[in-house]
Amino acid sequence: MITIKRVNPENEDFQKLVFLLDNCLDESDKTAHCTCEPFNRIDTINYAVVAYSAGEAVGCGAICAYSPGTMEIKRMFVREDQRRKGVASMLLDELERWAKELNVTRRMLGTGEKLPEVINLYQKKGYVRIPNYGPYECLGSSVCFEKNIDMKLITGRTILIPIDLEIMNALSGGVPKQWAGYGYNEEWPEDDLKEAFPVFEELVKKNGKDGFNLWLVIEKESNLIIGSAGYTGRPDNEGNVETGFGIIPSRRGKGFCRESVEALLKWGLSHDDVNRIIARCDKSNIASRKTILKLGFEYLTEEDDLLVWKLEKKHKP
Repeated sequence: MITIKRVNPENEDFQKLVFLLDNCLDESDKTAHCTCEPFNRIDTINYAVVAYSAGEAVGCGAICAYSPGTMEIKRMFVREDQRRKGVASMLLDELERWAKELNVTRRMLGTGEKLPEVINLYQKKGYVRIPNYGPYECLGSSVCFEKNIDMKLITGRTILIPIDLEIMNALSGGVPKQWAGYGYNEEWPEDDLKEAFPVFEELVKKNGKDGFNLWLVIEKESNLIIGSAGYTGRPDNEGNVETGFGIIPSRRGKGFCRESVEALLKWGLSHDDVNRIIARCDKSNIASRKTILKLGFEYLTEEDDLLVWKLEKKHKP
C-alpha cells in the first residue's frame, strides 16, 4: 500500500530521494541538469511530499512559490523499481491538493522531452504545454506545462470569473452572444473596456489565469454579463495592485457593483504579496466615488485629474 506524507525539505527521506534524482538527471541530460541545478536547490523549496511503500521511501515531489497565485512543481521522482504503480500520480495529486489549500490557482513545471511517460502523466492530469520559462528558456531538451484550476468568486447575486485566453479570444473577436452559458446585451462591453482589451490580453498571455487581471461579473438570476472588475497586473515590489470596475447602466444603483467588488478585494488582500489596493476615478464621477468610499477606500492624492484612493491590508499584530 502506498501512503503519501507531507514533509519539510529537511526530511531525511526526501533528501535521499533527491540525491537519487540528481544522479538520474546527470546520466540522462547533464547539460540541462547543470543549467537548472541553481533553481532546484532544496533551500528554494517550500513544501515537499514523500511516498512510502511498506514503510520505505519510494518517491518524492515538491512545490515552491514562483509568483503570486503560482507555484512550480519540482523534484518529482519515483524509484525505478517502484514505477508503473501509480506512485507519481499519487504524489502529483497530493501536491495539487496542497497547492489548492495554499490558495494557488496555477501550477507550472518543466521536464525533459526524452521522458514520454512523464509527459503523458502530466497531460493526463490536465497540464497543457506552454513556452519554456525561467531556467528552461534556453534548453531545447526541456518542455514546460501549466495547469489552472477553476477560479470563481460567488456572492449572493453574482458570480465572478477571471478571463483566460479562451475568454479573451472570444472578447477580442467581438464577444459571442453566448459564452459558456453566459449572455450579454448591447450595454456591455462599454467602449472604454473594449479599448482596454489589448492590455488584458497581454497580461493573460504573460501571466496566465492568475486572477490579477480582468474578471467578468455575472448576474446569477439571468446568467447575464453585467459588468467587469479586476486588477491591472500583479503586485509590485511594495505590494501595491490597482483595481478598476464597472457595471452596465441597467444594473447600477442596485448594489451589484459593491457586492461583486467586495468579493474581489477580499480575494486580492488574501494574497501575502498584496499590501495595498489602489483605485482611481474621475472627479466628476460621483457614483464611483460613493462606491469607492463604501468599499472602505481612503483618499490618497490626485493625479492627472483623477482621484486616487487606497485600501490598506490590516496586518495581524
